[in-house]
Amino acid sequence: MFTITVLSVNKPAVRGLTLLAFLALASLSCKPKPTVVLDGWWLTDYARESCERVNAYLKSADANLIPASQAEACLSDPASEARQFGQELAAEFASNPICHGLNFDIFKLEPDAQKAADEMKQPSNWTLMVSFDPGTDSHSWNVSRGPEGSMFVRGTGNSKEIAAKVCAVVNQRGAELLK
Repeated sequence: MFTITVLSVNKPAVRGLTLLAFLALASLSCKPKPTVVLDGWWLTDYARESCERVNAYLKSADANLIPASQAEACLSDPASEARQFGQELAAEFASNPICHGLNFDIFKLEPDAQKAADEMKQPSNWTLMVSFDPGTDSHSWNVSRGPEGSMFVRGTGNSKEIAAKVCAVVNQRGAELLK
């Protein structure tokens, strides 16, 4: 058998401190979760321009500088391949435990583009830009925080590597980066 003892607090100072402690804990849970916003416009536009460069090389004497996988990938719709990569990246963010506690969104040019652009500029949000080259395994990326891009980190990798590194930075799993 066990006994539960309920303490009754009648002193105003103790009640005040208890209320203050409760409000402090409640405010911690109200802090917005960081959101990583993939710039889908940049992703697809970069893919299109990458294929324009590839196609220009293929028509020149430098055609042998273009890997066959990249030349083949540029025969189809590069924007579609870029959007597919964005979905793969979303799946990596959703399944990687390092990303726990983050939101992930993809900015697209839509009828309410201004709302999405404003969301990318929120101080707790991080903007992820991937320079997607169709037909390649590794892509350059950078992530920045806030409207002024006060925190800026970059690297290269596939969708799994990008998600892991970005989540480690945003969730502060490595060194604290100073301005």
